[in-house]
Amino acid sequence: MDNYFGKYFSLNEVIISKFLGNITIVKIEENCITIETKGNNKIEMAYSLFGSVVFIDETHLNIEYTSHIDYFNRYEIENKIDIKTPTDKVDQLNADLIKNSVINNVNKSKSANIKKIKIQLIDMLKTKYGFDGLYHYTDFHNFIKVMEIKKLLSRSKATEIGFVDAANTSIIKHTSDFVKRQVRFYYKEKTPTFFDNEGIKLDNGHPHMPLPVILLFDENLILNENVTFTNGCAGSNISELTSDPKEALNYDWMTIFKRGPIDYYEDKRKIVNRRNSELLISDEVDLIQLKKIIFRSKADLNNAISILGNNLKFTLDFNEEKFNYNNNFLKEYDIGYQNDKVYMALNYYRNPSKYDHKLLINYKDGYIDKLDKDKINELVGNTKKINKYITFDYYMLYKPIRNSGIRKIEYFMNDHLSAIWKG
Repeated sequence: MDNYFGKYFSLNEVIISKFLGNITIVKIEENCITIETKGNNKIEMAYSLFGSVVFIDETHLNIEYTSHIDYFNRYEIENKIDIKTPTDKVDQLNADLIKNSVINNVNKSKSANIKKIKIQLIDMLKTKYGFDGLYHYTDFHNFIKVMEIKKLLSRSKATEIGFVDAANTSIIKHTSDFVKRQVRFYYKEKTPTFFDNEGIKLDNGHPHMPLPVILLFDENLILNENVTFTNGCAGSNISELTSDPKEALNYDWMTIFKRGPIDYYEDKRKIVNRRNSELLISDEVDLIQLKKIIFRSKADLNNAISILGNNLKFTLDFNEEKFNYNNNFLKEYDIGYQNDKVYMALNYYRNPSKYDHKLLINYKDGYIDKLDKDKINELVGNTKKINKYITFDYYMLYKPIRNSGIRKIEYFMNDHLSAIWKG
């Protein structure tokens, strides 16, 4: 007893009671102490009351403790009290056990406190800014791989296994290795970075995310132990990074969540950086907390279903709220093979005439019938639209070289797979 609880106080020492005020220790026993009140009344108090009713110091009254063990452990750390020097192997073992217990309890207490602050942060973001989860943007090509391996990977890992990098190379080359080893999420949709990348560009110029897909994760991903908060683009040298949710609580969240035009008198560089704020998670993230997979168009949704099958998490951006709708893309299509003819109806977001177009008809024996832009335009010009496709931009019929054995039909816009049919 003297080696553990007794080392914190001594006879005739004054401590504090939540209900009795200052009290004096007059006896120390194995399981309790006897105290004397100002009225000279003597009361036995169990050690289990420490941290809830009885305290060594008045400053401890406003601190929450989970138990008397937690109280003494934290008091020991706070005052740097050393365990007695062991005199034999048994004492050494006991001392090590006590020290490990102290460390474990302090770590548990810290973890619980960090979790509490993170929950406070989540609630604040939801209440004040309509926070609905964490956004990860990826290109359709990468999305298919993500679904196959069932996890998101950091840039360092993803590029090793053939993922397409849609990022701005001038920024990435200055990005730290630490950030490259993180999986990156945004707090809100339509970030400035995404604005620059989104859609099929006429020249396929970088940065480029031709067919974007949003993976929306549950907000409780923030409770992950290995998270880092940023108050701007993680790759920028003007951004701050921290693992402390207390610091994150004080971020300029109003600017982080604000969207729309930037006034001429505002600091554009600072605001753009703030809107690119991120949550980083080390190495990789599984898909357990994935809430929704949001597609920009019916065409992208149909392609996902053709390749992966139906998924309850698949949804469309019905109100055009989550994407910027920059550049061009295929909105919807109908492709197939019927009555010995391939038919194709295509509807675009913008005028597609300056883009390249290609159709591949794949046969089961490996043969591929290729139609280039000129051939497609010729067929479109010679095919009268039927009522079903009267509002579509392109409609064509084509009698293929072979009458049977078609396995797959693929349409590419500027070399990006935009429509698919499987026989």
